[in-house]
Amino acid sequence: MSKLYSREDSPFWYAEVQVGGTIKRISTGIAKGSRTRKQAQQVADERERKAVSDIVIQHSVRFSTAWTVFAAANPNELRETTLDQYGKLIARFIHEAGDPALAEMTPAWFRLHIKTVRKENKIPDIQLRLQLSAISTVIEFCIADEMEGAPEFNPIKLINKKHLKKSKYQPRWLRPEEVRKLLVAAKDHRFWPFFIMLILETGMRKSEALHLEWDEIDFRKRVIDLNHLREKTKRGRLIPLSDTALRTLSVLRTRTNSRYVFASPYTGKPWVSINEGWGVLRKKAGLPTKRIHDLRHTFASWTRQLGMSKEDRKDIIGHNSEDSHSRYAYASIETLTESMQKHSPHTLLTQLTE
Repeated sequence: MSKLYSREDSPFWYAEVQVGGTIKRISTGIAKGSRTRKQAQQVADERERKAVSDIVIQHSVRFSTAWTVFAAANPNELRETTLDQYGKLIARFIHEAGDPALAEMTPAWFRLHIKTVRKENKIPDIQLRLQLSAISTVIEFCIADEMEGAPEFNPIKLINKKHLKKSKYQPRWLRPEEVRKLLVAAKDHRFWPFFIMLILETGMRKSEALHLEWDEIDFRKRVIDLNHLREKTKRGRLIPLSDTALRTLSVLRTRTNSRYVFASPYTGKPWVSINEGWGVLRKKAGLPTKRIHDLRHTFASWTRQLGMSKEDRKDIIGHNSEDSHSRYAYASIETLTESMQKHSPHTLLTQLTE
């Protein structure tokens, strides 16, 4: 705390403030008197806090530098597309906010920033939410890395964001008749019917299916043991196989000598990109806005409609906080396999043709 004193040659209160190990003497601008001493002390203390804060900010890492370090380290192992999206959101933030120092990015600072950009209509609420999420991820990294000027706690988590509009929820799953259209459009194709059916029956992510190896499939135990190094959550996952999934994989097994289930006939390795082919297929099926990832949502939706428990669905698609290996040992995977067979998404397609 600062220390007040008076000078004979001045009508104002003066104070000694400590800034960075140095004592400085300043005028408070408050007239001397017993009734004004408290006010003068408050002014002096605030000046001292401001001076200390200025020094901290001066030595603090700038957010642009923090982002550069984060992007290079990629501690969360974000996909390239996600990292690219973060980069664009943060570049816009730095352009609007003027590359603040970590030390000045307090909850109050963010509240003012949000208020300003919304008032000036610089960015829609939905984009602002995404921007704050990206910034929050970087700040968490800075805290863990103990960067100069990093806060002790993430300021964005202390901000009420309820007033920011959210994007309207749109169901991303396909109806049975839409899947049927895709399969008809893909008829006789060497890749698409099998790829669509496997994701529909397992809820696998596109990248997981594309890089699936035969060594990860146990036909006898009817399970895919997804390598933890490839699985998004890095926990690994056991995926039970329905009769339909087994038939799909059995047919594919007779058509390739590659270690990969979905191997390019030209390289013997996983397809690098299938987006162009998907674009052609979905237009042919009359479903121009559907995404490959929607097949995964379809698995979750259909198995729910068929009565599969929430815990089983989460385990299969990899949304559980625990490693499914710890929840289901091989000895008890039969329970999950029985649930998968009972609630196979293919059931809804069969009902469509009856």
